[in-house]
Amino acid sequence: MLAVDGHEHRDLTALELIYTAYAFPERVRRAALERFGSRFAFMYGLTEAQLTCSAPEHFESDPTDVGTTMGVSRVAVLDPAGRPLPDGEVGEIGFAGPSVMAHYHGRPDATAEAVRAGWVLTGDLGRRDEDGRLHFVGRSKEMIKTGGFSVDPVEVENAILALDGVVEAAVVGVEDEYWGEAIVAFVVGDVRPEAVTGVCRERLARFKVPKRVVGVDALPKNATGKIERGRLRAAVRSAGDEPLTPVA
Repeated sequence: MLAVDGHEHRDLTALELIYTAYAFPERVRRAALERFGSRFAFMYGLTEAQLTCSAPEHFESDPTDVGTTMGVSRVAVLDPAGRPLPDGEVGEIGFAGPSVMAHYHGRPDATAEAVRAGWVLTGDLGRRDEDGRLHFVGRSKEMIKTGGFSVDPVEVENAILALDGVVEAAVVGVEDEYWGEAIVAFVVGDVRPEAVTGVCRERLARFKVPKRVVGVDALPKNATGKIERGRLRAAVRSAGDEPLTPVA
C-alpha cells in the first residue's frame, strides 16, 4: 500500500484494521504506522497448526510481539528435545491441541520431522514473556551458518534498509566451500553494491557483511507476500560466477 503512487492523498477513514503475516522491516513498520496509524495486528502461524494474533497497541510498541493463541490450541517454546522452556528463553515455537494436524498424508518421514511429542514444530524461533505472550525471534531454517557463526538474515536486511535508495532487501546463505555458507544480499533500489557492503560494515560485525550483493528489480514472493528465499538461493547456485538474471 505504501508503494501505491499518491497513497498519501487517499482517504483512509474507513480503514479499521490491517492484518500482517510477516515481520516488517523496521523502516517500513515506522512508515506504515505514520501513514496508517495504530491499525496493525500481527498474525503468526502455519497451515499445519494454529494462529496467534497480537493487538494494534502491541504491534506499535513491540514488533516482535505476535500475541496469544486463537482457538483451542496451545503454543510453547521448546528445547531440542521437545520440552517447553521457561519464559524468556529462546527455542523453537510449537503448537499442540485438537486443531493442529495429526500427520502429513503418505509422508511419514516429513511427519516425524515436524511432529515431536505431540507438538507441531514451526521451524521458527521465539520466546514467551511473563504475560504468556509469544515473541517471534527469527526463522531457525533461515539462519545462515558462515565461518562458524550464526547470522540472522533479518538483522542484515535491516542494516541494508537503513541505506537511502533501498526499497527492499533479502539476504540468504548459499553453499560455499570456504565459508560453509556465503551471505548474499538481493537489493531492490538505486544503490551501488559497495554502498550496501559499506553500510553493513558500519552497523554489523565483519562476519555478517554480505560476500555478494545482487541488484534486482523485484523480490520473488508467494501469494501471502512472503519472500521466496529458496528461489533466491537457486538463482545464485544456477548462475555461479555469472551475472544473475531477474528472479521475480
